[in-house]
Amino acid sequence: MPTSPLVDRPNIDALTSLRFFAALYVLFLHSGSHYVTRRLGLEGGWIDNFLANGYLGVSFFFVLSGFILIHVYSRPLVAGDKIFSYALARFARVYPVYLLSLILILPITKDVQLVSAWPQFFLLQSWPLQHLGVSPANWNGPAWTLSVELLFYLMFPILAKTWLKLELPALFTVGAICALLMIGFWSPSIGTGREIAYPALDWLPVPVARLPEFVFGMTLGRIFHRVRNRFDGKWLFRLSLLGAIIALSASPAASISGFAAFFFGLIILAIACSKDGLAIRFLSLRPLVFLGGASYALYILQTPVRLLLGAAFTGNLDMIGRVSYYPTLFVLSSLIFLYFEEPARKFIRGKFR
Repeated sequence: MPTSPLVDRPNIDALTSLRFFAALYVLFLHSGSHYVTRRLGLEGGWIDNFLANGYLGVSFFFVLSGFILIHVYSRPLVAGDKIFSYALARFARVYPVYLLSLILILPITKDVQLVSAWPQFFLLQSWPLQHLGVSPANWNGPAWTLSVELLFYLMFPILAKTWLKLELPALFTVGAICALLMIGFWSPSIGTGREIAYPALDWLPVPVARLPEFVFGMTLGRIFHRVRNRFDGKWLFRLSLLGAIIALSASPAASISGFAAFFFGLIILAIACSKDGLAIRFLSLRPLVFLGGASYALYILQTPVRLLLGAAFTGNLDMIGRVSYYPTLFVLSSLIFLYFEEPARKFIRGKFR
């Protein structure tokens, strides 16, 4: 239930569960998918394509982030106390576990130079800082996404003031523009090492290039508020899920990334609008909702756990580290969610509200 005077609406459990599957999709790309496809002789097939596109789980998070923020913060954040409460909630949600990940990596990282290390502590590792004479280090590789989210969080109070006033025709227009930007510029692949649609996009900071995904999610969140009482999303969910699977399985090329992000948004909207059904009942199971809650820790701790296990089990013991990676990560992320992430979030918000 809501815990802030700014919040009018509770969480949607089924969407929380989807976070777990998105995190798992990315995790499997980083640790296991290539081995599986090679061992099973699946290279070049649709399964290989689907697994190779695991990086697009991040795009799902970006779209979902815009959807959830506009859903939860249903009033403009214009007063100083509201902005502070909002910023404090975002900081408490993201930073404690992220800082823990850096502390875990610190003993085994080779790049401890202050000049290159400091930007990541301010979530600036995805920004081009060469004009300041800095090539930002990123000890925790997947954490580049937090640098992108930082821009989203900064832009949200500005955008929300307008988005909360938009009627359906304007929302559909903005949603279509965002979809065209994502599809035409392959924006969900920018910052992932994939090919980009146009060389000129190299000059665009990664957080700015990924903004259409967040705005698309915000727009769908407002559409949800407008249509939720007169629309059941069951059929939309089935069609958009099929569309996402086809896009992700068709090719590993970056050109499909925008289509995948588009279908991700429709899946989110459909789940939010669905009144009942097998998918909703499944995604509302308490174990899945819990794993969805722990998905942030699962995502952000994947590199520290892998590095620590690699340092602990070397030589003949290397296989022990590999085999124990997934169980260790799942157990540790669950424990950290229960006994560190949630308590830290509540403490920070209660202490400084």
